[in-house]
Amino acid sequence: MKSIKEKELLAKFAKSLGQEIDPALIKEVESFNSIKKDAHASIKKNALNDLMEAFKTANLEKEIIEIIEYPLPPTLDEVLSILNEPETEILNELVQKNTIEESSIVEEIPIPTPTIEKTLAERAAQFISEAPKDSFQQPDPDPVSKNFEDIQRKLKFLEATIGKIAVAGPGSGETKFRMLDDVDRSSIGNTDQVLRWNPDPRGDAYGKFFFGQVSGDQGPIRSMRYDTNGYGANANVVPGLTAWNTVQDCLDIYHKDGSVLQVGLEQYIRVYNNTSNVLYNGTFVEFAGVIDTGANVQFEACNFVVTCKPYISNTTADQLYTVGVLTTDVLPNTIGRATTFGEVRNLNTTGNLVNEVWYSGDLLWGHPGIPGALTKVRPTSPNAVISVAAVIHADVGDGILLVRPTIEYRRPYGVFSSNVSQTANVINTPYAITYNIVNFSNGIFANGANILMNGNYGLYDIQYNLQLVSTNAAAKDVWVWARKNGLDIPLSARRVSITGNGVETVLAGNFFVSMVFNDRFEIYWAADSTSVRLDAPPSTTFAPAIPSVRISVAQIAR
Repeated sequence: MKSIKEKELLAKFAKSLGQEIDPALIKEVESFNSIKKDAHASIKKNALNDLMEAFKTANLEKEIIEIIEYPLPPTLDEVLSILNEPETEILNELVQKNTIEESSIVEEIPIPTPTIEKTLAERAAQFISEAPKDSFQQPDPDPVSKNFEDIQRKLKFLEATIGKIAVAGPGSGETKFRMLDDVDRSSIGNTDQVLRWNPDPRGDAYGKFFFGQVSGDQGPIRSMRYDTNGYGANANVVPGLTAWNTVQDCLDIYHKDGSVLQVGLEQYIRVYNNTSNVLYNGTFVEFAGVIDTGANVQFEACNFVVTCKPYISNTTADQLYTVGVLTTDVLPNTIGRATTFGEVRNLNTTGNLVNEVWYSGDLLWGHPGIPGALTKVRPTSPNAVISVAAVIHADVGDGILLVRPTIEYRRPYGVFSSNVSQTANVINTPYAITYNIVNFSNGIFANGANILMNGNYGLYDIQYNLQLVSTNAAAKDVWVWARKNGLDIPLSARRVSITGNGVETVLAGNFFVSMVFNDRFEIYWAADSTSVRLDAPPSTTFAPAIPSVRISVAQIAR
């Protein structure tokens, strides 16, 4: 703690540099100087009065007093300068001998008693009585008689008291943080554990420290070190807890749904179960929409969450809707988490749930027959083929899966044909080729003459085969071309000539067509003779039937 003299010098130095001085510092210096000034005046008056009273009671002639100049009492600075000197020297400096010259005899001069506002002793007594109970208490001195020795002892006591005041300085000595003026004491003792500063000029707590909740920007944190021993046995494991995972050597974050995120080793997607059934830990789920849970008091307002349902990897599955594997049980109408990358634990990974036997290291795929299940048998097209996870530990209850869904994109395709003959009843007139048999279909459909891509955008290779037959000897020409959304595709036509009665030929070709949502594709044909048709011969004893038309559609680019 700096002395009052050092604080005064600091104030003068700051003022000379044009800096703003702490008002508390100025107040402290002025208070000390005021006490010092009052002490000077009180010592002068009190000491002079005591000396006069002492002389009046001495064995002197009351009628005749030869007065020579009385010595002035010591100043406060002189008192402070002799604090460390021996007691025998103090008396010699405070009491001076006066020479009385017998020059004349005068009558006794009455010396009026000066009026004193408050003596230094009275001021000290007032300070002691008003001081806090736990502060230093100087015992009151006994009343002194009016003689030199008593005066000397009294001055010595005053000297010691002034010295203590000078060393300590006014207003010093507070050791409790909660008792300081810039602390909001009303906030002490609540459940909030963060010491904050109140910069809000509104209210009585302005410009004070208080204990409150963590809110707003708490300032930058350059680093944080966790105890690598993990949380203790007495830790309250609740949502929001973070602790070091000593086994996985990573940071764990605990969530409300019971899941624990291993930072750097796992990735989650929040999902909402809006089904009427429990979705269990380890269920393979897909995207089923989005829900606003703001109306549900369990969640925050305007909280949009992905809904999910068990994924079944069959012919109608959309691989792009793959989400991941649930990491906890998710009750109906609640939020859980699906792991998109990382380990899922506490599972039955023996394979007996799907009548299989799994071992550590087995790759697992989306099951084409059981919703939400996995299988180690790789599905084949037209079923969706999705590699979902690998078995890390095979066990009936403590099994572990390493989840990392890998989509083998299943491009849409279709093969369609007709087993009936088709004719051109009017020459040089377009006729749409129709199909009545679906040989293969994955995302592409045939509706009469229309080929529909069912929203599968992309570039398609469309190949066709037409079985032509001539029914007379004359030569005849046949045209084939493509239409998209009812309009001819430029430069898509081909022509072939056929001559002879009963002569058959195959007209084949292909089209590259870019398709988007709701587009439809058609193949048209025409002939300059009615003596030609698209023929569909029946099967023989050694060969199957021949379709009049066969068309193959395959996506080659998205």
